[in-house]
Amino acid sequence: MKLKFNRDGFSLVELLVVIVLIAILSGVYSILSVQAVNSAEASRIINNLYSLKNAVLLWRRDNSDCIDNDGNIKLNETDTAASIQNKIEVLADIAKYIDGGNNFIIKTKDGKLSEGGEYGIVSVSKDKKTSWCVGYHLTFAERYNGLREVIRTKGKSMNVWVAGNTPDYFPPVGNKEEKGVWLKVFGDWEPTLNY
Repeated sequence: MKLKFNRDGFSLVELLVVIVLIAILSGVYSILSVQAVNSAEASRIINNLYSLKNAVLLWRRDNSDCIDNDGNIKLNETDTAASIQNKIEVLADIAKYIDGGNNFIIKTKDGKLSEGGEYGIVSVSKDKKTSWCVGYHLTFAERYNGLREVIRTKGKSMNVWVAGNTPDYFPPVGNKEEKGVWLKVFGDWEPTLNY
């Protein structure tokens, strides 16, 4: 008498091979999805910086009598010249030039980007050269999930650079102090990029 073995299922080896393949594919997918999310987020930040730059240029055109030759703002005869970051009402006025500006918060404090996830406008003066720059303060998570490096790569061709809380502060590349993404609006000062 012959014994017959019915093979109704998969062997243990076949199941392990399938599980390993699924694990590899899901790992590749998760890496690609993180890269896609970072790329999209970098594009959003850079596009917002360009929108803010255009808003500053429109505000400057409409208020040219309020700006002196050094790029400082003078709102009236009794007001002393001060840089843009100390004029909260000016920052709010510039936000009006952005589509949906009521939801677009521009913050700066003491000439620096103030909080993670916020945009700001800073006036830089060095070696008798002045420029206005717009910036974005990266959140803690954005600095350490690879977004900063994506912005650095994308930004090279778009005149966008990564620096500290001010556009002229360049800590070593990859340093935790690299908190700001910057775009020059107008002026004589040019950043000396180290990447």
